[in-house]
Amino acid sequence: MSKRAVGVSFCTLAALLYISRYYYTAIFFQGISRNDGFYERWLDFLGTGPTFWATTCIIVGIFYLIWAEFEEKINNFATSIVNKIKKLFSDC
Repeated sequence: MSKRAVGVSFCTLAALLYISRYYYTAIFFQGISRNDGFYERWLDFLGTGPTFWATTCIIVGIFYLIWAEFEEKINNFATSIVNKIKKLFSDC
């Protein structure tokens, strides 16, 4: 799997983890109408686990996307330097 595909997969997973907390709470509160802060307390009960893992996944995904973008440029630059050095020593 390419680095770009891995990066996009991590970003997608981050989005799913982020919305899962709110989606689960919305399903739990389907048909319940309370305005006493119960929804916020339930979000607190679920904790910050999904948010933490979503943040971690988005950081890893962005890292992979940046790595994939610059890897080609770095490899091309390194290859051109090696070719110039070989040419320099072959002319001697």
